[in-house]
Amino acid sequence: HTQAAMLRYYTKLRPLMSENSLIFFDDIRWSRAMYAGWKKACAQRDVPLSIELLKGGILVFAPGLIKQHYVLSL
Repeated sequence: HTQAAMLRYYTKLRPLMSENSLIFFDDIRWSRAMYAGWKKACAQRDVPLSIELLKGGILVFAPGLIKQHYVLSL
């Protein structure tokens, strides 16, 4: 539950993933640092679509998508 760990997971997982895949991060709002890590992950060039849920977030990797960020809340 740290920004550094989140970004480390992203860095390690990304090369192992296919083009049409996704990563789900839980507890992106656990702390300010976790949310900052989430925002850095969303800003990566190879992340065309990011979706914030109540407590988690999804990064979608699909070629041809225009960069978009959505926040789903109550």
